[in-house]
This record gives sequence, C-alpha cells and structure tokens, in this order.
Amino acid sequence: MITFGHVNVRTNKLEESVAFYRDVLGLTPGPAATRPGSNDHVWLSDSSGKPCVHLQRTTAIGMEMSGAGIHHFAFDSDDAEAWRNKLKSLGIGHEEMEFEEAGMLQFNLKDPNGLRLELTFSVA
Repeated sequence: MITFGHVNVRTNKLEESVAFYRDVLGLTPGPAATRPGSNDHVWLSDSSGKPCVHLQRTTAIGMEMSGAGIHHFAFDSDDAEAWRNKLKSLGIGHEEMEFEEAGMLQFNLKDPNGLRLELTFSVA
C-alpha cells in the first residue's frame, strides 16, 4: 500500500509560510517529529491531524535561496522489506534513515527527473 504523505518545502520565509498555510488553508502548525525541538522545521497537519506539509528554513541547512522550492514528495508506505526488494530488483538505489523519536523509517530515492521521493514506514 502507498498513499500520499507530505510535501517538503524549503523556504527563507518560514514564519510567513506557516501563517499562510495556517490562515489560508486552515492547516495546524506543530513541531516536526523528525526534528524535535527545532525552530527551523514545522509540520502542518490537515483537519484529521495528519501532517501534509513540512516547512524547512533554508538557512538551517546553510542554503541561501530566494523564495522557496520543493525538496521532496513523501509517500506513506508499508512493508519496508518488500520495498527494499522491489527497488533492488529494479536497480533503483536509495538511502535509508531512521528517526526513532518519530517512529519512522525513510527510504530516499530520486525519480528520472532528479526529484527526490521519500517512502516512509512506521516502525514500532
């Protein structure tokens, strides 16, 4: 199973972006579970409480840019081992990152255009 997870937007206007998504779209800002205690990452959740937009301050990663840019799209997935096997059989490389505090495993890969994709898995 795979469902849309979230989009990650890198921005040099974090506070203004949080206000926009909160005030215009009605999303609820909160801390990013993958970066607890960080003032440079904000997750915005939909009305069901599911994070769907991850805003990331560009200066936090030593990145200067004007405006904003999409960093990656994330898809919530299950069965990490099946995905490892599938990606291997297709010759698609990926990096894995685990965030214990968020109970999350990520597979990071790129599509043919170089766009980053993130597959996320819940881990107990």
